[in-house]
Amino acid sequence: MKLKKSDILTIEMEITDICNLKCPLCIRENKPELIKNKIRSYEDVKSQLDEYKNLRNVNLTGILGEPTINRDLFEILEYLNSRNIKFHIDTNMDLYDEGYWYDLASLFKITDTICTSIAGIKQETHSKYRVGSSLDRILRHNYIFNRRFFTLHNCTLEEKSLFYIRFEYNKEETDEMIKEKFKEKFKECGIYSTSQFNETLYSRDDEYNMTKKTKNMYNKILSIYKDKPKEIICKSLKEKKLLIGASGEIYPCALYKYNIGDFNMEYKDILDFKYNFCKECDKNTNKMLEIIGLQERLN
Repeated sequence: MKLKKSDILTIEMEITDICNLKCPLCIRENKPELIKNKIRSYEDVKSQLDEYKNLRNVNLTGILGEPTINRDLFEILEYLNSRNIKFHIDTNMDLYDEGYWYDLASLFKITDTICTSIAGIKQETHSKYRVGSSLDRILRHNYIFNRRFFTLHNCTLEEKSLFYIRFEYNKEETDEMIKEKFKEKFKECGIYSTSQFNETLYSRDDEYNMTKKTKNMYNKILSIYKDKPKEIICKSLKEKKLLIGASGEIYPCALYKYNIGDFNMEYKDILDFKYNFCKECDKNTNKMLEIIGLQERLN
């Protein structure tokens, strides 16, 4: 099955592969050869997105880079607004002053969202993973952004804008401590565990390795999948979604980008189980667990 550009509804786009942080599990820290130090211009981004006539959503991702490093970001958002395209930004919120984040929030429609993550309720814990960032600065910028958004739209963002990443090393900071820390200035702080797949693929430090329970779950998942293969449920194909890299190249997803490379929007090999990394896709694995009814047994 092959998609046309007119079929695409959602695009994840890297507008730079440059980042100001050095997070240990990030793929840029483990595969530096992938970094090309690219920053896409507004004209370049607009020209490419113009080719996707039915586009509804654009996610400005931080897979390799920090989107706000691109000084054309505001122009890009104005262009998306001119087409009434809903957008989401993943950012570390560590750069610039409060005025920048106030102005950025002013460009957000009521349906647009933003997300940043921290790794501790104090600087010492946070910076162990979010290397090179200031917890206080991130929280201040997040607060300024949310306050401006609320003033404009008289409501909070549709989704949480602040997330706490749970690692083995910060487990002593309990959920209750996290909620207590942020309850005054933030409506809610989401808490999620780092992906077991990221820990397997990218970890170079025993400190960040998977717990025994998570590793057993991971091995069990792959074993079951091998014994009872199901139809590949490709999120890219199902949601009519593409990833566009910092050089303008297209892929169905990040795993495809890092394992295969060039993509011509043909999904036959993916649907034929040609690639093992598809088994490691969180969405596909969760669906597989749901189908075979093992969710409770593996939790």
